[in-house]
Amino acid sequence: MSEKEGFEALWKKFYQDAWALRHRALQVVLQSPDCDAFMACERLKRFEGYHVIVPVDTPSGAKEFAFRKKLYTEDLAFTQRPFEDVRAYRDGKTSFPNYPRPVDYLLDIIDQHSFDSIVELGGGYAQNLFALHARGGATHAQFFMGEYTESGCQMAQQLAQFAPKMKLKVSRFDHNAPDISWLPKEGKVLCFTAHSIEQVHELSPFFFEKVSQIGSELLVIQFEPFGFQVPLSVAPASQFDPQHKKFFENVHWNLNFYDQLTKAQDRGILQILAIEKNRLPGDESNPTSVAIWKPKR
Repeated sequence: MSEKEGFEALWKKFYQDAWALRHRALQVVLQSPDCDAFMACERLKRFEGYHVIVPVDTPSGAKEFAFRKKLYTEDLAFTQRPFEDVRAYRDGKTSFPNYPRPVDYLLDIIDQHSFDSIVELGGGYAQNLFALHARGGATHAQFFMGEYTESGCQMAQQLAQFAPKMKLKVSRFDHNAPDISWLPKEGKVLCFTAHSIEQVHELSPFFFEKVSQIGSELLVIQFEPFGFQVPLSVAPASQFDPQHKKFFENVHWNLNFYDQLTKAQDRGILQILAIEKNRLPGDESNPTSVAIWKPKR
């Protein structure tokens, strides 16, 4: 056998073994009774985001392949994956985000926990919730969407008719007059916001107090453009801070999210688990930061 033939045989065997390994992983994914082809591919892709295929020795001395969890050491998100990877692009290396959108981040969180309910406050027409469900995020859970506009609620209810397997409850919601009576009081709940507080010029202190009462076990993740509000003692200054702040002042968008969050922690209402400044890609006048917290009970 020539060297060329040897390499061809080696790679043919590798791909046969690697796809056989993926096939076994797929069988686990397909055990979910509500799984379809798209959902299965999405779940398998996320699984491979945390694992790498490596050769292992067998008792007989032969080589087999197995999934091994990737060992990340630096700059970890709350998901235990980095926010970005360095990859080749055009004529150099650049950082590419692992989480281009909040939904991508939430899917990794959901895969690592078992939530009974998923809540979005200020959810537009529930586009994030529909995406979470379609991509296999907690499909067994009850979904809740609170939205300030009547038209947004109407759109979500209309779209829900085309997602018959998804359990979705929709209600009007005002961040500065938060009514949580329609939200779950028990169970493990993931609650999130995604650029819904940005237009609330002065956020009421009652927001965090009320939201902290949802569920019996609660994790809150807020994807909001508050980076310019974060003090230097918490995160370094960003080149975008001045124009970010100026834009928000000019349009009367939110100026006190971070202040109210930390005051709620000082009052013993919540515990801040992570503050990630400007960590999801976005417009330079409106970059996305991440605040993760849980209630103190």
